[in-house]
Amino acid sequence: MEAGGGGLEATLADVLGACSDPSSAAEAIVEHLASLGYEMPSVYFARGGRLRCTALRGYTQVRDGFLPGMGVLGICYSTGEVQEIRDVADEPAFLQTVQGVREEVAAPIVLRGEVVGVVNIEARDVMPASTVDLAVACAAALASRIDELGGMPGESLEQRLVRHAVAIASLSDELAIVDALAGAARELVAMSSAFVVIDPDGQSSLRHAAGPLGHALASLPEAEVAEISAWVRTGTSVYSVSDTDGDAFVGNEILHALGVRSIVVLPLLASGSWLGDLVLADEGSTHPGTDDVGRLELLVAQAASSLLTARLLGDLRQQAATDPLTRLGHHASFTEAVDIAHRMHAPSQRPAVLVIDVDNFKRVNDEHGHPHGDRVLLDVVQEMAGALRDGDRLYRVGGDEFAAVLLVSEEQEAHAVAERLRSAVERSGHGTVSIGLAVGGAGDLAATTVQRADRALYEAKRSGRNDVVTASV
Repeated sequence: MEAGGGGLEATLADVLGACSDPSSAAEAIVEHLASLGYEMPSVYFARGGRLRCTALRGYTQVRDGFLPGMGVLGICYSTGEVQEIRDVADEPAFLQTVQGVREEVAAPIVLRGEVVGVVNIEARDVMPASTVDLAVACAAALASRIDELGGMPGESLEQRLVRHAVAIASLSDELAIVDALAGAARELVAMSSAFVVIDPDGQSSLRHAAGPLGHALASLPEAEVAEISAWVRTGTSVYSVSDTDGDAFVGNEILHALGVRSIVVLPLLASGSWLGDLVLADEGSTHPGTDDVGRLELLVAQAASSLLTARLLGDLRQQAATDPLTRLGHHASFTEAVDIAHRMHAPSQRPAVLVIDVDNFKRVNDEHGHPHGDRVLLDVVQEMAGALRDGDRLYRVGGDEFAAVLLVSEEQEAHAVAERLRSAVERSGHGTVSIGLAVGGAGDLAATTVQRADRALYEAKRSGRNDVVTASV
């Protein structure tokens, strides 16, 4: 390759001085590098946390949207350090765009202490040793000119909308989606407060508020929330276009009393289902325009779609972790619960495990058939669940085997629960159960506690069934 030296020519300084914006300055840099014989120069600027290609030469296609740490460019962006790769075959981070590339050099564009982009050079041939110095000089010159122009341009509203929508689309937790929606919406229309209510069954199941008016909005009575929601149940959006001293809030004067002077209300709709509402509010006359509300509608559409997906995934996870007959957690759920109880219990509590066997259940199935046996199991489960305390969980871990996970202050407390459960089943007339009980001690493993409870169950069955046996320490 025939490329120029490592210094920055005066002609480039003149060209940069004539550039009126960062994009044209980036074009001047890649044009300069191309004129020196460099095959594939490019400039990327950071926007929305990603590197976006702003100017390039010599490519027939381009990689765009580099995240921090992704590829050689992303590493340069995240570390602020020059990357010199003299053999891309030996660089795991290298991402190929054009076949035959042999070398890559990336230099950070640092403006006021912040990396705002990267000057990148790729080549199929060996590049001069001076290439690194040249890339660094070009990055510095570009940063200097951008500084003279007043800095990097801010994101457009459309770019911000896309960034937030992509971020929301990546979420699968309902609360995280709602939190991201509240923050993004406030940013897009510059309103101080947001209130998101998720209300699938007519009673608010989730309320999330942010900003100085958020607490007051989240404290609204259910009837007031329902009245606000009624404004947008047809699928339209509602927003104020003047101060709310007049008729803006007919039927909901409480909002004015809370200090709200500007408001936007949008429904969260997905696949024909209404999931809730987004309410934006401000203490001042921050009235959005039609374009602002249009962007918000796109944002809430993405959020509603993500919420519906999160709900469906949650249902699938619940089904996967649930016994289809009894709707109790299955063996894997029990194992996980025991492990959590051992690792996360309070200092004043101890984890306890009850292993439960329905006595002589095989005889029930053999004499009366499996449908009758299923009904017996459901009756026994109902009795056991009613005998447990709030917070105790019951699991089906086998055909006629169940287990419960408790947190207790002492062994006698666990034994009292087990005895109450055994007695409830016996009184019901649906049969009897044998129970093995083990209480975890300091340093005990979850599996050890379960094994001790299993051995105690064996003793209860061997001694005649319909009994509770506590495992010895």
